[in-house]
Amino acid sequence: MIILHSFWTDGATGAFHVWGEDTTLPWKTPARRGRKPKRPPTLPHPFAADHVALTEALGGSGEPGMAAILLPAAGSDPLPSPGCDPGSVIPDLADCSSYLVPTISMSIPIAHLADLPAGTRYGATHQFWAQVARFALGLVVQQSFVPGPRGWEALIRGEDRDRVIRLTRALPPACRFWAAGGGGRPPDPEALVTSFLNHTVHEIVTGALEDRPLLPKPRGRPRKKIPPGEQWVEILSGRRDDFTGDAPEITRFSGELDEWLSPKIDPGPLRACFRLEEPEEEESDEWRLSFHLQATDDPGIVIPAADVWDRRGEA
Repeated sequence: MIILHSFWTDGATGAFHVWGEDTTLPWKTPARRGRKPKRPPTLPHPFAADHVALTEALGGSGEPGMAAILLPAAGSDPLPSPGCDPGSVIPDLADCSSYLVPTISMSIPIAHLADLPAGTRYGATHQFWAQVARFALGLVVQQSFVPGPRGWEALIRGEDRDRVIRLTRALPPACRFWAAGGGGRPPDPEALVTSFLNHTVHEIVTGALEDRPLLPKPRGRPRKKIPPGEQWVEILSGRRDDFTGDAPEITRFSGELDEWLSPKIDPGPLRACFRLEEPEEEESDEWRLSFHLQATDDPGIVIPAADVWDRRGEA
């Protein structure tokens, strides 16, 4: 049985990496002889699934590779995940060591994540990214996406903003540590979730535009130089991944594009909130509508507007 785990690394194109535990392999590494080295090497994970098993579990897509990831350990051996050993409990103060694992790297496997195939177990990290991918699909269905400097982006507003906050808080710590690589600094949780969300939205939208390009097919001889504005439309069409050409010109265009796309009013720490309260008495048909201010980063904080007016600038 294979238990799949995954992590997302941000970048111009981004990459989704999958590794797994193979329950049929022994969990212990052979004892090492000789003196213990001052700096222990990064050991191969003893029961990591190989590339063949990973490829079969993922339906044959992706590029094989290797990654050094940080895992809870007991001595020189990694501890099995709860999915690999359902009865196991990882201690709160377990040591961590770096291990080499075979990986399959790919663009975001939207169809796979949207409906995880049966017959394979999935760790907390893989289940989390599946949840974010399904959220991205819902945003596209609602047409909650906008063009961004590097492609299509999720348009987060209203209740969707609360959903992003909840997802950020639910991000498994392993997603951050594995994305950091060997010895790197773990990325910001919200930035990591937002990056994955935007890339997923971009892939869904450009996939739908595959047979309907936003620009007509160029005629004549291939051009040596393509204007940045045209390159941007090609990115939105899914025909290119990033800008190429003169760096100063690209930088200038990106700045102008950011200014044009950025909202004129930055979102503040509070937003308007209306509360509809049902009648206190069963015979009454009098409903009450009240006005409040709600914290954007914590929807549980709700301040009645009357209190704000009473305190004026002291609120």
